[in-house]
Amino acid sequence: MTLITSVRCLGHAFLSMGLLFITAPTSAQTTSATIDDFFAGEGCAIGPTTRHAALAEGFQESDIDALVNEVKLDEHTVVTGEWVVLPPDKCTIRLPSPSGALALSDPEVVAATSSTITYYSEAYSDKEDLGCFLSSPKLHNNLRQSRGWDEYTISLEYTRMLSSAIAQGNASFYSSSPLRTPPGYQILTGDCAYVQMMPQIRESHAFLRDHFDDLVRTLGQSLACDSDANLVMVYNENVAGTLEEETPSNEWQGMEIMVIAMGAGWYENRSITDPGTPRPPLCYYP
Repeated sequence: MTLITSVRCLGHAFLSMGLLFITAPTSAQTTSATIDDFFAGEGCAIGPTTRHAALAEGFQESDIDALVNEVKLDEHTVVTGEWVVLPPDKCTIRLPSPSGALALSDPEVVAATSSTITYYSEAYSDKEDLGCFLSSPKLHNNLRQSRGWDEYTISLEYTRMLSSAIAQGNASFYSSSPLRTPPGYQILTGDCAYVQMMPQIRESHAFLRDHFDDLVRTLGQSLACDSDANLVMVYNENVAGTLEEETPSNEWQGMEIMVIAMGAGWYENRSITDPGTPRPPLCYYP
């Protein structure tokens, strides 16, 4: 397996994560629209972590407070714990794409990526096994040897890379059946893109991209901000079941959302052995 070293109850992912680093704004970035745009990249959520990040980027406390006071008048604003999730008509949650020190094209990643037929058996004939899959153990070992990174750095950069790749449609964790766990994260670029299931995988990604705001907001109504929160299970039970029958189906789309969120820093209090706790808009405080 790859990132799923152990998703709690499904096998919880033990990753280490940092916050999304964003280029510092210019002096002109002080308007309300720009503040809205900044928080769109933080899940349209204003709380201790994202407020600190906004201040570090040069935004003013008074402007953030004005935005909070304004949206609290909207009945669609979610106030939970110390967090305020901006309403949909004020802010659209943007699919994040964090940057890091690792890319799919790096030699260590390429060396840990299978050929398109590695997991395919003619006797079994499952066309979903045709594809290039990334081996997490191989990649971790490659990075230890080539870059001398410790386990925290490897986990951090590995998750950022996957988060960005999935968000950009360059990687996927895809299966049409909840009973089939993919061999790993599938690479969707270069020669790896020429496999039978690619149209379905591309359609699934387009759905994730176009409906990310709604999927995350729906998830946030059902998932408690708790260290034992199982995003994948809650997504499957409370979000996937509400989708229209003709919706492109990836039974592991909840896993993709979790990886994207982890890479973007939407999980807090992480350590080398603990995946941390999700924060709004992924969840709510009871």
